[in-house]
Amino acid sequence: MYQVEQFTICDGWVNTWHEDGKPLLFDSWPNAVYALAEFYSDMAEAYEDGHVNTPIKPNDYRITEVKNDV
Repeated sequence: MYQVEQFTICDGWVNTWHEDGKPLLFDSWPNAVYALAEFYSDMAEAYEDGHVNTPIKPNDYRITEVKNDV
């Protein structure tokens, strides 16, 4: 399993992506990469349209393998 993590000032690297109150996990590396790429694309569009004030910083996100149940 894989997760997308975001770097936060208070907690460092954490999985901030949730679905139904549970951390969102992906069953393969390619699925996680695809989801993150789609997120980058959606956020770039939102920034261009003026819906968000700050562009996404790709270095603030990473994909990690989850070895234990989260």
